[in-house]
Amino acid sequence: MPQSVPSVDSRNLFGDFAKAGPAIRSYFFLNLLDVISAIPDDSSADSAFGRIEWNGLLKNARFRTDILDNPRWEDDERLLSSMGHAHAKFATSRAALVEVKPDFQRLRRYARSADYRAMVSFGLGVYGLADNDM
Repeated sequence: MPQSVPSVDSRNLFGDFAKAGPAIRSYFFLNLLDVISAIPDDSSADSAFGRIEWNGLLKNARFRTDILDNPRWEDDERLLSSMGHAHAKFATSRAALVEVKPDFQRLRRYARSADYRAMVSFGLGVYGLADNDM
């Protein structure tokens, strides 16, 4: 994902992203991640929808610095849930699907309620079946 996205008339659609402050970047990245992870997958064609944005997001240096490498977000349920769902949604192989496990393990560790922890544990069980870890 480039630092700035030009529109068809060569103006920057989002403004100069490099000059956006951390709060604006975090807001943008978290909402983009929410949208990408929530794309419905009712048909086989849907699995490709959003893949370019997902891969671009993972490669974006600001996303990595501001969100993934920032201790502020390491126990955030919203971030961990969206990351896990997006990793699972865009996995292209069984091995890639198994890589989802750490996201959900961290989510279970930081879950604030027993019900949410139980839901995440169920999801881990399902992913464990893919990994023959049951």
